[in-house]
Amino acid sequence: MGAIHTRRGTQSIDGRTREVTRYVKREAERELWGRAAGRCEFSGCNQLLYQSPVTSERVNISEKAHIYAFSKRGARGRAPFARNTAHLNDPSNLMLVCHACHRKIDTRPDRYPADLLIRWKGEHEKRVLTVRREYRRRDVEPPTECGKRGAVSRLVPG
Repeated sequence: MGAIHTRRGTQSIDGRTREVTRYVKREAERELWGRAAGRCEFSGCNQLLYQSPVTSERVNISEKAHIYAFSKRGARGRAPFARNTAHLNDPSNLMLVCHACHRKIDTRPDRYPADLLIRWKGEHEKRVLTVRREYRRRDVEPPTECGKRGAVSRLVPG
């Protein structure tokens, strides 16, 4: 069976060739937003990704950064996805980040290796869970940036 060659890439598994794309499924994107609580997962940044830092307008300034690269020659390579790219766009291999942090991690893969990014992602998501549990324990709604219950959910893509 011949491979289909496109800008997006191809993958051949068990004799079947299929296109590999950067497209992240809506369910995966929502999970990523929820786990990150709409904030940049780069350690020390924590920027809100649903509000303009300049105008405070509601916007989506998030980017989905691959921990292991989408491209074969990308930052940090494909490592565990080298033979099977089927899960390359899963939330476990993505970080929700702002543009500046995405640029940092992809232009300096030597400084930001996959194991460091995985650790930061885990620490960020653990903090989010801790805060959510504390609010549940107190039986109160967490505040939103807009001051309205559910305001943030309208900003999440989808």
